[in-house]
Amino acid sequence: MSTLIPNSFPTPNLYIDKYMSLLTPTEFKVLIYAVRRIFGSQDRISLSQFHYGTDLSRSTIVVALEGLVKYGLLIRVDMPTETETAIYELQFDDNLIDHNGLANRQQV
Repeated sequence: MSTLIPNSFPTPNLYIDKYMSLLTPTEFKVLIYAVRRIFGSQDRISLSQFHYGTDLSRSTIVVALEGLVKYGLLIRVDMPTETETAIYELQFDDNLIDHNGLANRQQV
């Protein structure tokens, strides 16, 4: 008997249809991990949790998070402190995502 049990998590179609091709592979990997963790609410996600969920290095995760926040796909509700990790939420207003910025960086 297989131990793999199919299940799912909701992902906005726009993330796949419009933004997947504009994100770096690491940004997309970090975004999808965040979607799985925080869909519909906010969550504190540490770099260790992102590392565990994506198997990316911490420095790669930091760069990916900076890009996702810069272009508006993720909202950093507060900055991390010495004792607490950052709180992130998903951007559900497509008008607040910098589509042009994402598209323009592809042309560089």
